[in-house]
Amino acid sequence: RTPTGTAVARVLGICASLLAAGALLLRLWGPAGRPLAVQPREAAMASVAATAQIPKLVNPKTDGTVLIVGASGRCGSEAYRTCVAEGWSDVRCLVRSEKRGREVLGPNAKLVVGDVRDPDSLAAAMKGVTHVVICIGKVRKEEGSTAEKVEYEGVCNIVAAAQASGKVERMVYVTSSGVDSPNRRAIVFFNMVGGMGLGWKLRAETALRDSGIPYVVVRPVGLKDSESFVAPEIRQCKPYEWGVCMISRNAVGQICAHALTDAPDNCTFNCRESLRKDRKHQIDIRDVSWPMVLGGLHPDTAPIPATFEDHEKAVNEWSQWFKVLALGALLFCIGILLGMLIVIGLYM
Repeated sequence: RTPTGTAVARVLGICASLLAAGALLLRLWGPAGRPLAVQPREAAMASVAATAQIPKLVNPKTDGTVLIVGASGRCGSEAYRTCVAEGWSDVRCLVRSEKRGREVLGPNAKLVVGDVRDPDSLAAAMKGVTHVVICIGKVRKEEGSTAEKVEYEGVCNIVAAAQASGKVERMVYVTSSGVDSPNRRAIVFFNMVGGMGLGWKLRAETALRDSGIPYVVVRPVGLKDSESFVAPEIRQCKPYEWGVCMISRNAVGQICAHALTDAPDNCTFNCRESLRKDRKHQIDIRDVSWPMVLGGLHPDTAPIPATFEDHEKAVNEWSQWFKVLALGALLFCIGILLGMLIVIGLYM
């Protein structure tokens, strides 16, 4: 190129840059010298969708109707709030008392009055339901509220109603860690004082597995009422692997809600509060990547390695030992009392 041609090319390049800059400024500031409002990307997309009359896209994972059974409890109420926050199109709450349900869940909750011991009420509540979360337990000092009637027969009634509806795609059921460890002392003790509660929960798990409906079983280790915002530890434990720990009910409720969409079909897992004492290494539960945590679990490949009869046997064996210990303690006390009487008699 000649020097003259190079100079002309530079001049033309500068002119093109000035024109582009002027066009950008005009777009941003407008012809009257006032800045134009720049819409956020979301607003712009909404405007385009409205103009083109494009229907709102629905997340296929949360496109369905969820029924929370036991929604007025601590686990169930948190599961309800999480489902709503996750964008489920329809969330229903099965409660025994409409008044209490409204107090716990608020004015906007869709309440369905029913009882797990009443199959007819469950059949009505299950109409159109695609997903179910079961967070139930017996009520202390309430007539007819036993582990067998609520935590076993109640679950069987829910499963039967789901089977009859033919539309339920997944059921999430909260039981308890240790149902597969009947000989652990703590489990034996809880069975003895709780009317074989863990044994009945195990039998309910088996009924759910045999139903043919895709399921997720959540086994928390010791429930506490105080809230916790620390990410829980989730693992598919072997029998007798975890000891006595705790986990907050609100964390379990959130786990159940996310298990509806993020856990694989037909899997069972345990959960407990993180045992990490150093807060620097603790993760906030609101920052958990649930698809990563729950999506890495594996479907169940073998039957539960324990039965209700195993729980009964363990309780009976320990009951005999307790009777022997109680008799020994009684004889010991009688011996001390007789010794004291003899000593008192000698000095009188």
